[in-house]
Amino acid sequence: IQGDLNDGLDPNKEEVGNLDLNEKYVPIFLESHITEDNKNIWLLSSETTETLIAHIEENNAFYSKSIDTKGVLSSRIKGASVRS
Repeated sequence: IQGDLNDGLDPNKEEVGNLDLNEKYVPIFLESHITEDNKNIWLLSSETTETLIAHIEENNAFYSKSIDTKGVLSSRIKGASVRS
């Protein structure tokens, strides 16, 4: 499965929306990956994940008071492994 081939992005990358980070809008990208059993899955891109982590770290005082971020960015979702 490929993304939109006319959007100027790599065929394995797709922009699916934007994050509003303190009124700074950053794109949400998905990347296509092939699993060990040869299935195609779409995961948050490392670029999107790194942007989100950097934002949380830069605004740690806000997030540490507002929500518990422990485990928010994890390598597992409901027990399933998530690879970057």
